[in-house]
Amino acid sequence: MQEQTDPLVRFVHGILDATMPRDLGPFEFQQTDPSSAERDRFLCDEIWYSGRYQVFLRKDVRTGWSMECPCVDRSEDEADPTIDSDCEKCDGSGMTHMPVTHLSIKRGDREPIHDWRDLQIIKSLFCGAEAEGIEIYPAESRMVDTANQFHLWVFPESTRIPVGFNDGRLVADSKYGKGKQRPFEIQPEGLMADGDFRRKALTYCESKGMVGSEQIDVLGEPATDAEIRAVYAALPKDELKNAIEHWSKRANKDDPDEQEVKRRLFLIADINAERMLKEHKENP
Repeated sequence: MQEQTDPLVRFVHGILDATMPRDLGPFEFQQTDPSSAERDRFLCDEIWYSGRYQVFLRKDVRTGWSMECPCVDRSEDEADPTIDSDCEKCDGSGMTHMPVTHLSIKRGDREPIHDWRDLQIIKSLFCGAEAEGIEIYPAESRMVDTANQFHLWVFPESTRIPVGFNDGRLVADSKYGKGKQRPFEIQPEGLMADGDFRRKALTYCESKGMVGSEQIDVLGEPATDAEIRAVYAALPKDELKNAIEHWSKRANKDDPDEQEVKRRLFLIADINAERMLKEHKENP
């Protein structure tokens, strides 16, 4: 298990970790080292309680996924690793089942709740900040729905679930367009500044060819000339050329956002002209 599963580490994290978006209170052991009878009764290895949430933790749950067994040694030859023939954990080919940690979570008052931020904190606290977990919406034939209780299945930290967003961390409390974001009780690590978030949103809009009302839906208000220039000035030469071709084609059509299209084309052409003039001065 990861370092975060150490009781003292978890207790200290619950009190001192200022990067936690909200205070869940320190998690403390409610049941440690349960007997076999207790483990069978509660279907878990540890029980933790913070006052707000109770967490049942079950370790090394077998799954249908496979991973390379720790017995595999690639130090001598990466392409032809050595496999321990006496290893009882793998299938003889160097592969073993991928264990997950099962977190069964309920509110202290047993009322229903599905607060994504709270579950994210609990996942990171018990399994590691870089571990990824899933919540399952199963086939009706294997659905379990008997209590206000939520389940996370968390993979080892080295594993990445092959779905989700892959553009890096993006956490912001900015409010633009029709989106609505609740405030953070405690500012999380890496919170994106309002201006930076707006520029990222504008870059996304421009990459999708969104102008006029579509862009206002995202940004909440029209982009300024300075903001548009900043987006295109950051593009390399080839991408800037492609942008000019894209907006030129739209400008020659009966476009409902004709004025916005022409505004971009003018600004981008101006940026391109400035670049060409600079190149000429540097390489006459």
